[in-house]
Amino acid sequence: MGKMKELTLDEEFSKILTEVMTREMEQEMLKMEQALLSSKELIVDDSWAKAPFTTRKFTWPFAYRLDEVVEWIHLNSTGGYRLIGQEFWFQNKKDLTAFILKWS
Repeated sequence: MGKMKELTLDEEFSKILTEVMTREMEQEMLKMEQALLSSKELIVDDSWAKAPFTTRKFTWPFAYRLDEVVEWIHLNSTGGYRLIGQEFWFQNKKDLTAFILKWS
C-alpha cells in the first residue's frame, strides 16, 4: 500500500476551511431555493399569471436593458407584480397583457 502524504498545517487549515465554506454555500443555496419555491407557491395559489418570456429576453445583446423593463412595470402596473428568479409574474391580467404588448 502507498504511504499517505501528511498535510502541512497550512494545507490542513485550507482543507478544513474549504469544507466549511462549501457546506455554508450549500446551506445558503438551499435556503434560497426554498424561498423561491415558497414564493412561487404563494403566487400560484393566488392565481397570478406568468409572462411568456423571462429576463433573458432583456439582457445583452438585446436592445432593452432589464432595469428599464422593471422600471416600466413599476410605473405602469395597477396590481401586484413579482420578479421571481427569471420569471415575471402579474396579479392583474391586464398588466400582463400590457407588459406583453409593450415588450414582445
